[in-house]
Amino acid sequence: MKAWDILGYTADADTYCPDCAERRYGPDREGRLDHEGNEVRPIFASESSEWSESGAYCGDCVAELVEPAEPEEEKDLFPYFDRFDVAEAFLVFAHDHGLYGLVDRIERLSFRPRPSLSDCGSLSPNGQAIYRHLKRERYADRFEDPCARAPRREGTARE
Repeated sequence: MKAWDILGYTADADTYCPDCAERRYGPDREGRLDHEGNEVRPIFASESSEWSESGAYCGDCVAELVEPAEPEEEKDLFPYFDRFDVAEAFLVFAHDHGLYGLVDRIERLSFRPRPSLSDCGSLSPNGQAIYRHLKRERYADRFEDPCARAPRREGTARE
């Protein structure tokens, strides 16, 4: 496929395959306006990466114009040292496993966790890797990835 090959068209706030676009807007679509007054614009093969996350489908016949990308598997990150991630991961781990002596030691460091910190899913990706490492070290015989079950909450990433 060449970069200038046309995969479909965008018009009327939707996408259309070449056949459906021809039925709607006629054979000569160059410079043509849709019903909202916008230009009927081609989707070139070189632009397919813009559509790859969710894919692109014809609004009339539902033909696949751009195949959706396969989701990348999350890699088990190797944790790196970040004092906030370490403190948060240890704090969540201590609360999850009733290690309140560890909670007291973290509090003596004058560490104040953010209000949205609640479980493994609210940790940063590095914090989750640290948590998984702690869990593997302490409970290697019955390790189950707790972060896989806890979806990451919106607004927990540090900017």
